[in-house]
Amino acid sequence: MDDYRLEDGLFYWQDEDHSGAILVSQKMIDKYKLNETGCYIQTIDEYLEDLDEEEGEDYRKWDGVIILDHCSHVTATDDESGKDVTSPFGHVRDEKFVCWWNDIPIELLKEGKDDVEIDGWSDG
Repeated sequence: MDDYRLEDGLFYWQDEDHSGAILVSQKMIDKYKLNETGCYIQTIDEYLEDLDEEEGEDYRKWDGVIILDHCSHVTATDDESGKDVTSPFGHVRDEKFVCWWNDIPIELLKEGKDDVEIDGWSDG
């Protein structure tokens, strides 16, 4: 895998040091067809494999977990140390950008707390 993604002439550099997670109900998985998008979604059981049993109990009410990747910066050339440029999707940590980067609808973030919970936005 390349360290960047080329989109519309801009180089979007993968951030290997940060990740996040959004917990979702089955209702949201169905409503937004999350299993059919390009987002990386795990079942709650897959997600809990990395957690200890006691910690995992808090997650049992959820049906899926969207694993968020992040972009560190955007350049106009394939030189990672090149000057950062503005993306048409905003700053790399903004909701709009992160949703675009992870192929999830931004409307998902506006859903109620019974259906969506951000478990980490940009942990690293």
